[in-house]
Amino acid sequence: LNTTQGAIDTEVCNIEIPTFYIHSNWYRNGQFLLSKYFSGIEIKHQIGRNFKLTITGKNVFEAFNLLNLMALFTHITNEYGIFTFIDDDFALKYVRILTNLENVPYFVFYLFIKRAAKTDRQFQTIKPIFYIYLANKGIIANLTYYNTHQDRVRFITNQLEMDIPILDVGCGEFIYYKRMMNLGFTNKYYAIDSDIQFGRMGIFVAQKYNADNLHFYTSLIDFKSTEKINILLTEVIEHNSIEEAKKLITHLLDFNFNQFIISTPNDDFNEFYFDDDAMRHDDHHFELTQIEFKNLIEECVKSHNNYEVNFHQIGDTLNGIQPTQAVIIKKSK
Repeated sequence: LNTTQGAIDTEVCNIEIPTFYIHSNWYRNGQFLLSKYFSGIEIKHQIGRNFKLTITGKNVFEAFNLLNLMALFTHITNEYGIFTFIDDDFALKYVRILTNLENVPYFVFYLFIKRAAKTDRQFQTIKPIFYIYLANKGIIANLTYYNTHQDRVRFITNQLEMDIPILDVGCGEFIYYKRMMNLGFTNKYYAIDSDIQFGRMGIFVAQKYNADNLHFYTSLIDFKSTEKINILLTEVIEHNSIEEAKKLITHLLDFNFNQFIISTPNDDFNEFYFDDDAMRHDDHHFELTQIEFKNLIEECVKSHNNYEVNFHQIGDTLNGIQPTQAVIIKKSK
């Protein structure tokens, strides 16, 4: 009596859960994703998908909040998590739990928004609370409801005209084709990828839309059309050496295009993801700062006349920096 919780709750607290079920890709290579961001989370594999979970907090308050957060993230990312309904009161409860913890990194807020916020309206409710927390850590934020990939796809497809064919270099799983078809695109769509399995996938994707406008090639050399096109080179250049990337961009600049859109990770943003010089993915050969990206593009276009070059950033904004950078190159009128 006559004292505060903070004055009493000063001892290190350990909580052990002998059997903790995890069935998601958040557990990989012997580590659960949240263990990267909270040193107080320890996972030890038992058998099958059962693990021993140990939570360590500087006091009881921190330990139980961390346990609650761990339980929420595990539940909503397990194989049945898609069926979990999270109402406004539930969401606000876990927002309070999250912000009870000290030094929560940005990426944990990102994961919460993308996994636990079920509607944009719910996101608008919890967003100001996250802004206050991050501002107290020296980060001025402007967060989006969509994940980094979705933000990029929405931004790029919003730039494209419906009446101009598209050349998608490094098309992968036809993300941009699907988005454009859902928007009512009917023109020709040329997709390039060296992996032949995407060609087989493309057959079924086009059939889904009852369309015959998808043309797949395993090499850019096979693309022979001279009609005016919009060119997409999204999240591709970083999978090559910097010299190969320059050659590819320069080669595509010789095509008859209306717009040429290139996107790549923004290395300036990586400080909010990592404590070291790590890159977003193991198969990236490089990631560029905004200055480096601008220099690369200017070097590639310097021998070409009559181009308009506009640089953009896409996604969450932290202290004026965003995770994806893009350039839109147009022929000057």
